[in-house]
Amino acid sequence: MKNIDNPGLFADKLTSWYRKNKRNLPFRNTHNPYNILISELMAQQTQMRTLIPYYERFVNRFPDFQTLADADVSEVLKYWEGLGYYNRARYLHETARTVIDEFQGDFPETLTAIKQLKGVGDYTASAIHSIAFNQPSLAVDGNVSRVISRYMGLKADVLKQGTRKEIADLLRPAIEQSVPRDFTQALMELGALVCTKEPSCEACPLKANCFAYKHDMQGVFPVKAKSKPKTTETLDVVVAEYNGKFVLRKRPDHGLLAGMYEFPQFVGGSDHSRLPSLLGTNYHGVLKPVGHVKHVFTHRIWSMQIFHLTLEKAPNDLYDLRTFPYAIATAHRKIITLLEEKNLLP
Repeated sequence: MKNIDNPGLFADKLTSWYRKNKRNLPFRNTHNPYNILISELMAQQTQMRTLIPYYERFVNRFPDFQTLADADVSEVLKYWEGLGYYNRARYLHETARTVIDEFQGDFPETLTAIKQLKGVGDYTASAIHSIAFNQPSLAVDGNVSRVISRYMGLKADVLKQGTRKEIADLLRPAIEQSVPRDFTQALMELGALVCTKEPSCEACPLKANCFAYKHDMQGVFPVKAKSKPKTTETLDVVVAEYNGKFVLRKRPDHGLLAGMYEFPQFVGGSDHSRLPSLLGTNYHGVLKPVGHVKHVFTHRIWSMQIFHLTLEKAPNDLYDLRTFPYAIATAHRKIITLLEEKNLLP
């Protein structure tokens, strides 16, 4: 892989653009590693307009590692509810306890130590090391990979770890001639605002030397291997109601959506009349189809057929959805939205 010509000039153009055009995001007003950690974990698989209200609500409730460490994980999950990928919240809670118990409340400042924290991979560790501590660590995510693959005309698969390491090595001379935290955020911001899937090349500070721009090949890069098709699971979900309250059940403490709450669901079948009996002997009532909900995970798809069951008597596991204190799985929050659309919520 060839090197960037004049890395100092590359860094100057990039960071000058950033300082003039960066968004006013709440976590950019601090270099506190706690805030940077939360923002980076929330930003994974989440759009910025969705992230910001979650971030602000979360840090208002848990303003520091001590407060987060002292909280029950069920409350942490409730404040994460709707963001998905709930293991991130569990890892964040565990990391807070590690910082308090093993580092006496001081977030570790070395890249090696940061990488050892639960749920903190190479990218997140490098982002924190660079942004919080102004160190020349290269955080190469999808945005950065897209920018550099177009700029350099890289033909390697950017999803491979080896390619991302090569991109980091390629950028090292540039970040070392810049303010690291600005350089890191500038690359992320350029990928988020300008060098998007459908890029706005005329607004790019790097276009004069960009391979893809000069050769009109923006659609060719980045190169990615085709992903394996997702597995689709067909499920029947029973929304069992008695006097405005609903049956919710907790998932196992391990595996997909561990410890989250959901409406009772079963492997889909053609005989839907059996669904009340699958709930148990105390769940008699009128069963009616409501509609269909689809939820896409990283490696699978849930195709959920929803049924409303009006119960004849109250079981023990009834809850008021408006005051329910625990986190409901995002897939089943979509079901709540469907119920609202069908005027089936009190």
